[in-house]
Amino acid sequence: MTPGKRRSRAVRSGERTSLTAPAPGRLSANGGGGRNPPANGGRRAETPSTHTLFLWSHIMVHVEPLICRHLGPDSGWRRVAFMAWCCEPMLQNYLIYHNDTGLGSPQLLREGLDLIWGVARADIAFPKSRHVISLSRQQKPGWLHGSKPYARSADEACFGIHHTLVSMRSPTLSDALDVSDAAIYSIEIQDRNQLPITAEQLWDRERRVRSEQARQVRCLERLSAAPDADRSKVVAGLRKRAMRTKASLQRAGAGTSRRPTTSDAMNRAV
Repeated sequence: MTPGKRRSRAVRSGERTSLTAPAPGRLSANGGGGRNPPANGGRRAETPSTHTLFLWSHIMVHVEPLICRHLGPDSGWRRVAFMAWCCEPMLQNYLIYHNDTGLGSPQLLREGLDLIWGVARADIAFPKSRHVISLSRQQKPGWLHGSKPYARSADEACFGIHHTLVSMRSPTLSDALDVSDAAIYSIEIQDRNQLPITAEQLWDRERRVRSEQARQVRCLERLSAAPDADRSKVVAGLRKRAMRTKASLQRAGAGTSRRPTTSDAMNRAV
């Protein structure tokens, strides 16, 4: 994949084949892969066929303008650091997949992510070999294992790390958006086929999604306020905090004072 080139969700993970409507913002006007610039004041058309895609698109409508604002021109290292920040909880999700199935190598993905952090800090030069980049993509679940527990989130983790490795020499806003929504979508996609889904499950999933949204916003604000002179210090601090992050599939959300109802969960997604 060429750095900065957008790919549709169908190409990334084949998920849209089971849907009656395309995920918003994922297809260009002519039906090909790629993200169109958001229309209507930065909001993309929301035409999901499931609650899963509705919540994902609703969250990204709010996150995308913040990414565009905080990671504007001359923000190359900030974009790389932000993408690495998004990848850390996805790597923890991949570890859950590996521990459950014995498949894949979290260590190879860890090496790739460490390389990304090093480039963001300017401690490591851009690698001349594409060996790590190639291996990171090879860790994605194969089609024979697509139905394994956590396989979908593991696929998003491989995509996020591989895409960051490919694009970190000259990352674009589209690259940052890709990895950001992969981090959020990896939470949504995990239990799409677990039907019927209960109100409690919807409630818990939404809290995990909004928790990921909040941590991305905190990172954006920290990077935006950081002067270039503090690059190494800021990135090192973000890496230290990111590596303490729980897997987004297990992250606890804020408590609630009463038992949620199906109506509660659906209304909060709007």
